[in-house]
Amino acid sequence: MARGVTQDQVTKAADALLARGERPTIEKVRAELGTGSPNTLLRLIEVWWAELAGRLAAQARAQLPEIALRAAPAHRLHPARTLRPISDHPCDSPRSSRRQRSGCAGSPARPQ
Repeated sequence: MARGVTQDQVTKAADALLARGERPTIEKVRAELGTGSPNTLLRLIEVWWAELAGRLAAQARAQLPEIALRAAPAHRLHPARTLRPISDHPCDSPRSSRRQRSGCAGSPARPQ
């Protein structure tokens, strides 16, 4: 059976200390685990510190879409919802000719 403290145990203990607002030190991690050689804990805590920035960056990247969705205005997320409905009627089309629009109610008939 394996003896000693593992990196996983130190990582969990250091994370728990950090979550409580405490700096993970050899003494605090050892108290959290209830075991561990100071030399071994020093090496494993150094690895934890080295990996911490990468884990935080990965967590931030994973949460970025969620944060961006909460911060973005609704019309930027769903631009189709802000568009006017398109009508098939020629009187409603801005591209219809004056001749076509002259027969529409409410359109001024202009002589050509």
